[in-house]
Amino acid sequence: MSATSVDEIEQIVASALGGDRQAESRMLIALRPGVLAVLRFGAFYRWIDVEDLTQETLHIVVERVRARTIDDPRKVFAFAAATARNLALNQARKVLRQQTVVDSELVDELAQNLEMEQNELSDADDLIWPTPS
Repeated sequence: MSATSVDEIEQIVASALGGDRQAESRMLIALRPGVLAVLRFGAFYRWIDVEDLTQETLHIVVERVRARTIDDPRKVFAFAAATARNLALNQARKVLRQQTVVDSELVDELAQNLEMEQNELSDADDLIWPTPS
């Protein structure tokens, strides 16, 4: 698809706001690259699934357009970007909450205990099965 000017996109969005389903499809096609950019270059990129959040963002945008809660075609751009950022933040929070937090002091203590236990077992083995000289 060739690049679409801002004025053309605003006309498409205005038609979509008027209930034109074909305009909705064209609007989503026009908004997708911007939503992808917001998600790919945002602060939470490494914790999110960009494609899933792009689809979810566009789904929310089309729902709002159909519900006529967005009245100005120029506001659709800002709404899509804000929605994408909020969804990314929510997904990043969820991922970070689910990560296992490692207590390094506890890990060090367990490793030290395991090493001591292995040394004790090795010493006991030497008593039971002495190495031939």
